[in-house]
Amino acid sequence: MKFIILGANGQLGREISKQLKAKKSIKLHQYTKKQLNILNEKILFDKISLINPEVIVICAAYTNVDKAEIEKNICKKINFESIKFITKLCNKNNILLVYYSTDYVFNGKKKFPYKEDDIICPINYYGKSKAMAENYLAKFSNNYLIFRTSRIFSKSSKNNFFYKIISKLNTNKILNVVNDQSSCIISTKSLAKISIKIILKLKYLNASNKHKIQNIFHISSKDSLTFYENAKIILSYLKKMNPKKYNGKLILPIKSKLLKQLAKRPKKSSFNVSKTEKLLKIKLPNYNSEIRNFFYNDL
Repeated sequence: MKFIILGANGQLGREISKQLKAKKSIKLHQYTKKQLNILNEKILFDKISLINPEVIVICAAYTNVDKAEIEKNICKKINFESIKFITKLCNKNNILLVYYSTDYVFNGKKKFPYKEDDIICPINYYGKSKAMAENYLAKFSNNYLIFRTSRIFSKSSKNNFFYKIISKLNTNKILNVVNDQSSCIISTKSLAKISIKIILKLKYLNASNKHKIQNIFHISSKDSLTFYENAKIILSYLKKMNPKKYNGKLILPIKSKLLKQLAKRPKKSSFNVSKTEKLLKIKLPNYNSEIRNFFYNDL
């Protein structure tokens, strides 16, 4: 089975590429933004037509939530407009299109964790760009998988909440972190592993019954926590590993309105992951195990 990974140099793209390379049954073609820009339709057409893959995984994305409020045009081009052209190519060549979306497609007003079929209603432009792509795929794609995820992190990239907290704790004695926004977390290692399992299982079932693959799955930790709670747990591990350096550090809760962020964030955007667990017959990790693995294992 031939896979194309677009955006292979991001923290998720690197991990998916790494795990797919380890599978002998898969021939992987991976491309960074410089090697294959998803906004260049001609080069995309030529490359995809030449390789003729069974699966295209889009890891390329515009992810700066606040900057998206200013750079709406480029955000829309990367997260939505590119999907329209790639969808046409996939439909023409019977290719499964895999798209990663976000908890930010929801407004965060629901009391309970969001299910896959809940109505999406984003409150910032980043979420809106992802929602537009989701709606387009649902309407026009013959074969697609949408994986909604939340607050991903890894050791291979410094551009995530974990490293930002660690970096700030290295230079500040007291750190203020918002305590009125909660969501789930997931390591790129877990996210990639679960994503690949779903893709391969549904591709196998599809080969047997000839049905189209048109589905959405939530992939995250089973439970949620606020950014403040997340930061507190990170600090607790740092204190265990290097008490001399971190014992005097403090993390204090603040309201998100005090940050004066450009983009609104949903207050509660946790996921119900029972659909994913039922399909794969597994239990998704909780946030405690994911954080512990970040510090003590190879994530």
